[in-house]
Amino acid sequence: SGKDDCICDCYGHGELKGSVSPECPVTGHSKIVSSVAFSPTEKNLIVSGSWDHTIKIWNISTGECLLTLYGHTDRVSSVVFSPTRPNLIVSSSWDKTIKFWHVSTSECMSTLTGHSNLVTSVAWSCSGTHLASGSHDKTVQIWSIGSISTFECESTVNQNSDIVSSVAFLSKTSQTGPNLVVTLRGHSGKDDCICDCYGHGELKGSVSPECPVTGHSKIVSSVAFSPTEKNLIVSGSWDHTIKIWNISTGECLLTLYGHTDRVSSVVFSPTRPNLIVSSSWDKTIKFWHVSTSECMSTLTGHSNLVTSVAWSCSGTHLASGSHDKTVQIWSIGSISTFECESTVNQNSDIVSSVAFLSKTSQTGPNLVVTLRGHSGKDDCI
Repeated sequence: SGKDDCICDCYGHGELKGSVSPECPVTGHSKIVSSVAFSPTEKNLIVSGSWDHTIKIWNISTGECLLTLYGHTDRVSSVVFSPTRPNLIVSSSWDKTIKFWHVSTSECMSTLTGHSNLVTSVAWSCSGTHLASGSHDKTVQIWSIGSISTFECESTVNQNSDIVSSVAFLSKTSQTGPNLVVTLRGHSGKDDCICDCYGHGELKGSVSPECPVTGHSKIVSSVAFSPTEKNLIVSGSWDHTIKIWNISTGECLLTLYGHTDRVSSVVFSPTRPNLIVSSSWDKTIKFWHVSTSECMSTLTGHSNLVTSVAWSCSGTHLASGSHDKTVQIWSIGSISTFECESTVNQNSDIVSSVAFLSKTSQTGPNLVVTLRGHSGKDDCI
């Protein structure tokens, strides 16, 4: 919101009745916190990376900083626990390196130096055998991880004129396939952004994306995969529209019109595959039927632009975040019956993003996570 900090809070959804406060905000970094990740095995353990060049391990029940890791010489951009080795953390940094850390010993076990510019993002495959990294050198690199002392850059994806801002593997439960690597790239001086999808099985050597999807006239702000149709994605844009795409062909199957300002977030329902929800700077949340292109309902509970929407795993609740400094939890019956079940007040901070943890998370599927900011200080929580 124009100031230089940001805060991450965790809320137990079972406690979200009325107006509540976060369970335990964690503070301690001296500059912006750029990345936060939960431990896959310890429900109260998170790791954070910061522009102060450090990585911290936290107990979120008490807010205590258990450990600080030193070694990067520039901003830390991304941190993540290994999905198969709970004592292993990987970090990326503007110092062009990727580091492997042992939680118990605080030791930096290995450093990868394959990128020629700052590294923006790292992500593990579900099996823990591969790591993807994105960089301002305009490449995505896929690393084969054996032991921590044996690793190999298995493939390099060249993004032509665009920097890579984020990389991710799809989850093991995705019907699109756990070996699909998704990247968000841009901007190369133009007012657009492109999402690319790569079949990991095909990532040998230097390759191009399977099918970049282009067609919006302004920035693409959000992209989501269909939970049932492996080649179907939805995108929302600052051009006020929502588009449905076949990523195998790059064909735009459908354009949804109705918002009167920038679309900030789009997501498929996890239980109703023909249902899409969108949020917008026009202060509304809309429900769309994919087959008919119909806007089925509009929620108008926020008093300022809506930044983000997220479904619970069961599809019975929707969380929305807004610049009105609230998170609202909506109980969804049929599309014509919905109720704002609870409102979380974020005091002086706008809400930039909301999410429910996955059903496989040991922390619990009913935990709502928000990213908020900014309160005028050079830190992030």
